[in-house]
Amino acid sequence: MRHLVETHPVECLELVDGVKIFDYHHDSWVLILPDAGEPLVHIFANSGDRGWVDDTLREYRVRVQEFVDQEQTIEEEVYAESSY
Repeated sequence: MRHLVETHPVECLELVDGVKIFDYHHDSWVLILPDAGEPLVHIFANSGDRGWVDDTLREYRVRVQEFVDQEQTIEEEVYAESSY
């Protein structure tokens, strides 16, 4: 989540329930919300433009997955180093 905050302008962010990123040009937003009880991330998008919603959901799903993959790689490397 911190990565998303660091890569978006402050004026486009709301950090109440998760990370909500506004696209004022399209009068739209995307909300990335970690699940409170499961190791899941929910992604919601709202816009009058269905294409924007589809593209944005796809983009942020990829971003979240890339971050998870990167963190798992780091954890595996740390574990491998500590096993020596």
